[in-house]
Amino acid sequence: MSANDAYPYPELARLLKPLCTPSEFLPVATGWKPMGNPLFGAYLEKLPSCLFARCPFCAREYVEPVDIYNIGVWSRGVFDTNVDDTLSSINIYLNSPKPASCRHYMGLQVFVNLREQAPNEVRQPYNFYYHVGAGEVPYLSPNFFQANIPTKAVLHGIPIYQAVGEQFVPAYTVFVLTYFSLHRNALRDAILEAQIEPGKVYDDDYIPSLVNYPNGDQKNYDLPYWVAQGKLGWLDITDSDYLLLNFRDDAEFPAMYQNIPGIRRPYTYYRGQRKWDY
Repeated sequence: MSANDAYPYPELARLLKPLCTPSEFLPVATGWKPMGNPLFGAYLEKLPSCLFARCPFCAREYVEPVDIYNIGVWSRGVFDTNVDDTLSSINIYLNSPKPASCRHYMGLQVFVNLREQAPNEVRQPYNFYYHVGAGEVPYLSPNFFQANIPTKAVLHGIPIYQAVGEQFVPAYTVFVLTYFSLHRNALRDAILEAQIEPGKVYDDDYIPSLVNYPNGDQKNYDLPYWVAQGKLGWLDITDSDYLLLNFRDDAEFPAMYQNIPGIRRPYTYYRGQRKWDY
């Protein structure tokens, strides 16, 4: 499969379009790197803004500039959470202002769907590493859905483009799953306490995980099931002006999200060769 094959999510490509050509982006492409990069301002001007979530409890919008031209900035681990109340960003590597978290925000999970393509970054002689930390297909983490603690997740998709001549063509997709809980602290405590066995001695650097790691459980990947339970919502991809938040009583779950193909386990590309994380 290549970037020239038909992109399977044209609805997403219509929502988020390039603001420049490859030749205009290339001179500032390294501006995303942190530590006072002098190209950062010019780089940021090339990025479109993306609304990637709305809080189901207070309607807070989560919007920020997003790099849709460089799959390399999306190489990441399984889960980014606000345990220290500082992170609510899809762009964890960008030195840009992050959206202010509402009191319901738990964290977000990113699934990089490469569509059977080795990204450009691992075809070059020196940039040979690319990590897909949560697999390519979104799954819900049962840890977050505890009895008597209302919690919901919001799904959205972001097209990532590839330079083909003098134009950007949609090639990959980043699926973003953002969690919100009405009682965030209680939920966090319940998840973490469940992972501490009484009497067991843990290393000082042991940190329990809020998220369930990919384990092949089909129910976790069954997004229509979670929609039917009222646990999963999505941004309205047919409404480009407002991207309203929908749940089961608002609209029909988009067909494009109902059976997302891809790899359901973490892996890493080394010079174009796939290596399984476990």
